[in-house]
Amino acid sequence: MDWTTPGLGLRIGGHRGAAGEAPENTFAGFALAAAAGVDYVELDVRLAADGVAIVFHDDELDRTTDGSGPPEARSSTELLAIDAGGWFGPQFRGERIPTLDAVLAWLDERPGLGATIEAKGAGTGAVIAEAIRALGAGSTRDACSICSFSSDELRAAAAVEPSISRMLILDRDECGADVVAVGRAALATVVNVPVDWLDRPEVRRLHSAGLLVAGGTVDDPAGIAACLDLGIDLVDTNRPTITVAARNHLLEQISGSSGT
Repeated sequence: MDWTTPGLGLRIGGHRGAAGEAPENTFAGFALAAAAGVDYVELDVRLAADGVAIVFHDDELDRTTDGSGPPEARSSTELLAIDAGGWFGPQFRGERIPTLDAVLAWLDERPGLGATIEAKGAGTGAVIAEAIRALGAGSTRDACSICSFSSDELRAAAAVEPSISRMLILDRDECGADVVAVGRAALATVVNVPVDWLDRPEVRRLHSAGLLVAGGTVDDPAGIAACLDLGIDLVDTNRPTITVAARNHLLEQISGSSGT
């Protein structure tokens, strides 16, 4: 997984693992995404009350676990005992909230599979950067990036380890902003914008500025076709079994037509 080179083609990431097909931010979801052939997985990190980095998206536990309240109010021991799969389907009962260290160890067993790790809470950017840096030189470290809506978290991550790729996620409220300027101010190397903001000239402009371009989240073949047409580098998906197959099929068609 390459987080540094624009124009290599469309790389697809499993959003929160495979949030449309398995409980999000669980090993079941990450494994499903990997089996579908994603290039990377996307996951979210918050800090438990004891400072342990845990993989969880929401401000509250209620939607995706049998717990309640903010995850930051619980110790990591408490959080890892909560069921994080049964809400999605009975076959996933017993899935747990992973720690960041456990996911990084899982990635280390899957060379070539990347990850972008979202800093969700205050102070998480630096913690994620420390965890990635601790991996040492090698394919797993190089295959990881940090993403956030927060410029402060990306700048904090850069202060810890500037070699780690950093993705700024632009909110829809920022429509009309100069993406290059905003990205540079955040010390970002990748910008993630809604795909409907983009056209080919804008993608070329961002590439010329040295930025990789991510197109938000896409869950259907038509959206994947649009991403390929625009020439963007990255897109997340909640349904990797559908979108990875669609990308591969479209690339085969393009290759076949160019060879005739």
